Amino acid sequence: MRNRQQRFSTFYFLYYGASGFLLPYMATYFESRGLSGTEVGLALGLGSLISIFAQPLWSLLSDVYHLRRSALAFACLATAAFSFIFQAGQGFAWILTLSIGFYITRAPILPLGNALTFGYLERYGKREHYGPLRGWGSLGYALSSLLAGSFLGTLLPHVPAIHGGVLLALALLITRLPDTPSEVSGGWLEGLRLLPERPALVVFLLGVALVSAPVMTAVSYLAVFMEDLSAPGWLIGLTISSQAFLEIPFMQITPRLIARFRTQTLLMIGLALTPVRWLLLALIHDPVFVLPAQILHSTAIVSLLVIGASLMDEQLPPRWRATGQGLYLMVVMGLGPSLGLLAAGAIYERLGMRMVWTSFIFVALLGTLIAAIGLQRLTKSAAADALVKA
Repeated sequence: MRNRQQRFSTFYFLYYGASGFLLPYMATYFESRGLSGTEVGLALGLGSLISIFAQPLWSLLSDVYHLRRSALAFACLATAAFSFIFQAGQGFAWILTLSIGFYITRAPILPLGNALTFGYLERYGKREHYGPLRGWGSLGYALSSLLAGSFLGTLLPHVPAIHGGVLLALALLITRLPDTPSEVSGGWLEGLRLLPERPALVVFLLGVALVSAPVMTAVSYLAVFMEDLSAPGWLIGLTISSQAFLEIPFMQITPRLIARFRTQTLLMIGLALTPVRWLLLALIHDPVFVLPAQILHSTAIVSLLVIGASLMDEQLPPRWRATGQGLYLMVVMGLGPSLGLLAAGAIYERLGMRMVWTSFIFVALLGTLIAAIGLQRLTKSAAADALVKA
């Protein structure tokens, strides 16, 4: 079991390590290729928005036909291919087209990886240990983003290719991951009815989308904000990597937290802290003070991508595990960020990053309220189902 568990740890280390080289600096990379602020927002936002429709289809297909591991390896290879050819052309149309393809093929990697991980952990009765495995991803992201930020002037033209190279290694590793055991297959129609039959879950996901929009958008725009504040490259790299370093201790203690508190309570605490971060960033004028504010990014990521993913895994039958993760991450890393990126690009070009952070305060407050209503309804629904079964 230990060797297999180490493979999952390595999966998250490589996936997030690749992401750390590219995603925090993608907006900066597009700017270096001559795109305007609005064009950067479109290239990032439209690709993410279109991937929303691809992600659940990838996951549903893998569940119906039991192709989780094969689909995961293919997605890594396809995303690596798009990463390598970013530098082969010029102009907004070229970058926009590649960005859309990149986001479509990258969309299923994390939900399919999560589905394999949760299936493996559940087999041994250790589903609450997802956090420590995911913590290796934070370490990979921290190291790679620190390296890229520290040598940003030299590495910026090459970050897409570095990202692609790491994904090739990841595809090779995936062939060694244990596949999930065979489960009773669900049909296409049953899969398509998963959300319509669960309105409380839809409300919850809407709230999460609003909270995640600023959180994920900040990943792409924090480096831009710090450059506007004349921060040196080493400080940008340190600040971006620090958020991932700070995630690691939180993720290591998630098994104990989940054992002691309800996942709903832990999630709501993390979501409620996000507006505070946007308020702090809106008030900061010295780039040095962006660094301590990053601890609130860490709590948001742990809440959304660890606690939230675990909670989503509890809501659907095991045979729909990849579909559930696909739907959840479609919202957290697709719908929310795409809308956030589109809006941030337009606001930034006209009013600057400070107004972007200010608008995020109100979006996060609204999202937290809607998510709380959805969770309350889910709790009541679960209690009613328990009474019926009793």
